[in-house]
Amino acid sequence: MSNRVRDPRFVRTESLLTAALMDEVARKGFDAVTVEVVCKTAGINRATFYLHYRDKFELLEVCMMSFFEIVTNPPSDAVMVDVTALLPGLFRTVAENCSARREFILRILEDGKFPAFHALFTSRMSFEVGRLIEKLESEGRASSSSSKTYQIVFLSSAFFGSLLHWIKFGTPDEMDGFCRAMSDFTMAILVGRP
Repeated sequence: MSNRVRDPRFVRTESLLTAALMDEVARKGFDAVTVEVVCKTAGINRATFYLHYRDKFELLEVCMMSFFEIVTNPPSDAVMVDVTALLPGLFRTVAENCSARREFILRILEDGKFPAFHALFTSRMSFEVGRLIEKLESEGRASSSSSKTYQIVFLSSAFFGSLLHWIKFGTPDEMDGFCRAMSDFTMAILVGRP
């Protein structure tokens, strides 16, 4: 996105459409949802939909990316003071985003229909893990003996699997413990100790 301010009407329309798609997918599954149903739920006409998106697949991609937007685009005034303090917040942001749309996530992941979600998730988390490793190196902390690439792939995949398990079987009151456990696990992998 460019640095210029986006038209609030455009942003509102996108927000309505993404919320409508996620609501409908959560209720019916992606295959049963049509552009017409999304437009009706959002209160938007089809012509407006097609001004924004080619089809429901493009809208789905935007929906999936929104789960990671806060993580990958932190506020400009955000300062990473300490990796150990940052990690639970990073995990909590993703967990809260996914938990808020639990049924949507489970529907998207059912039967492995959308491997793109897994790929997108691991790509976004890989970026964040890479940043964390760089921060640890800049702090002069010893890293583990495994390669940086291995650490990034392993931690991103581990978090995806753990998060999916927590979404399926966990409860909201367990979120803090889940995020702290993932943070400790990450530090154990990256520096050999929590």
